[in-house]
Amino acid sequence: MRSELGIRADKSWAMRDGIFTLRGRLAWAHDYDPIDPSHPLPDAAGRELCRQRRRQASDSALVTASLEKKWLTGWSAAATFEASLRRHALLRRQGRGAVHVVTPSAGMA
Repeated sequence: MRSELGIRADKSWAMRDGIFTLRGRLAWAHDYDPIDPSHPLPDAAGRELCRQRRRQASDSALVTASLEKKWLTGWSAAATFEASLRRHALLRRQGRGAVHVVTPSAGMA
């Protein structure tokens, strides 16, 4: 089980050719049941591997930053970066991007 407490914010600007939006999140997360270091890990073949693992820290900081541009033509592009930090170590980071186009349906012309 996990709980998170934080803040999200966004700001949009109108531009001649569309809308530009910045979004951000800063949060604290607490895991109530971090992984037990004595619990065996399954491998790809389904066998259990007994490895020495350190108990994960219960608390972590979460950071998210994203930007999005929507054009009046129906196109939009977005990019997001997420990171999770635990006890002076970067636990996980991830980035993704997307491009979308919205075309009007035949009945809307």
